[in-house]
Amino acid sequence: MLQRLVICILLYWDETPREAMATVADYRKWAEECFEWARQASDEAVREQYASLGRVWLDCAARAEQPSAITSPEPKVA
Repeated sequence: MLQRLVICILLYWDETPREAMATVADYRKWAEECFEWARQASDEAVREQYASLGRVWLDCAARAEQPSAITSPEPKVA
């Protein structure tokens, strides 16, 4: 289980702005996987780490659902 956590963290670690390569559904799926791993973990610290990462993926989903200033066209100036 710890190996899965390390992989998830490495995937999220680079916060460099770029075009989204994942969908909202992907983020939600990854969040649910983390919450499932948290439910299965016998160690409290590991359980909290998985749950915390699940919350990060849900935050990514929420952000992906919002219109972005990067992808929005520039306002027209009269």
